[in-house]
Amino acid sequence: MNIAIVYFSGTGNTKRVGEVFKSKLEHMGHSPDMVDISLKNSKLKGYDLVIAGSPTYTMSSSHNLHAFIKKNISKSDNPNADFITYVTHGWGTSYGHLTLKDTAKKLGFSVLGAKAFLAPSNFYMFNESVQPKQSTIEIEQLQSSILNQVTQVLDSYLDKSIHIEKHSVIKKQQIALMSKLARKVFITQFSKKMLKVDPDKCTQCTVCVKKCPNQNIVLTHGQIHFGTDCSACGRCMHICPKNAYLYKDKPFEQFDLHQKLIV
Repeated sequence: MNIAIVYFSGTGNTKRVGEVFKSKLEHMGHSPDMVDISLKNSKLKGYDLVIAGSPTYTMSSSHNLHAFIKKNISKSDNPNADFITYVTHGWGTSYGHLTLKDTAKKLGFSVLGAKAFLAPSNFYMFNESVQPKQSTIEIEQLQSSILNQVTQVLDSYLDKSIHIEKHSVIKKQQIALMSKLARKVFITQFSKKMLKVDPDKCTQCTVCVKKCPNQNIVLTHGQIHFGTDCSACGRCMHICPKNAYLYKDKPFEQFDLHQKLIV
């Protein structure tokens, strides 16, 4: 069985869950392809299963991943493919796995699994009263839960039964509309409005420039500048070697981008 694990990941949570899917499938004798859409933008062909994963934005899923699916994964190129969709979120409720499901179904695919995974929060600086930074023990507990949940999703798929975590249809529709509006008025402007770089800490190493998935960061005349095509993925904030980024003019403790694999 030809399997593609297609994902967008800002600080690594979504990728790590994708790697759990990959490891479990390898134990079953398959060899899935990991497709990072920030590195690959070409059509996928001949797959029997597509597992599509995204971080959560305003309780929905990444615009980048929806656009990639619509552009590069067609029913004609993958006539036998089923879909499993998933999102990662740090707190609250996410409907992103369901909005991804809707995108796949509109393209003619059967969706046999859809799941939201509670993962370590990479946005604790946004509102520490809602979601404080987790301890090592709490992160390990989340990862253990992810292992069990991925197994459940794959077991259901192999049994050809449907494993879709459901929420209110009306609420999902509201979230989808809210997410589109938020992207226009906030998400694309996130870095420009919320982030700054401390010039005393910045060494002009350009790591954030090179790692931005949307090429939204430039170094000009010795200073970091942001464009208006941000994904609010948070990668630049946490990848800076000198922790030079400021959120709302304040420093913060960075998220560990190099956590050990869940599996």
